Amino acid sequence: YERRAFGALFVSRDHGLAWEKIFDGEGFSEMVTHPSLPGLLCAASRTRGILRSEDGGATWQEIAQGLPGIGHLTLCTSPHRQDTLFTGANVRPHMTDQPLVAIYRSDDFGLSWRLPSSSQHLRDYPGHLSESHCGWAIAKVRCDIADPNRLFYSNWYGVFRSDDAGASWSGHGFNGMETTCIECAVSDPATGRFWICATDHPPYFAPAKEGAFHA
Repeated sequence: YERRAFGALFVSRDHGLAWEKIFDGEGFSEMVTHPSLPGLLCAASRTRGILRSEDGGATWQEIAQGLPGIGHLTLCTSPHRQDTLFTGANVRPHMTDQPLVAIYRSDDFGLSWRLPSSSQHLRDYPGHLSESHCGWAIAKVRCDIADPNRLFYSNWYGVFRSDDAGASWSGHGFNGMETTCIECAVSDPATGRFWICATDHPPYFAPAKEGAFHA
């Protein structure tokens, strides 16, 4: 088996029994569909940032308005507003001209983007980290199912939470969590339980309305 140089997009029309390739040559990281407009998609790309499709993924438009022009690894929809999306730019240590926390918001399903706040504040992160480290390599952004102003993001170091729609962020000291590379974060829409998966540890979970993580 030889690994492909670029990714591709496949669609299943029978709940996963069979698949059809509909787009070739792009490395998609994460994709969302509009909840009420069939065929309207938005995707995060490691190489081209944010892409938008209005024909079910057959063609894609690169979106630049309000974005920093670098790769993105994550994209999520708000469960409270169907046209609202959040994404995190894949900022790396040498990119000194990027925002402290490069999380962007769109209220028109990906056509335009903005930072949630002109000023950003970080607090309660472990003392061995410098503030500039806290926004590097954002792997996942997620919205809380109950509170429209609560957001989460995970990166190399842990999970941060915002209760004011991204204006400020707290690491809560990474309470109960080992500081390591957090690659995936998911939530249960029924219970509010929140799981994270580290690259070199078993999964951890946080019960609803709590800030601490448990193995």
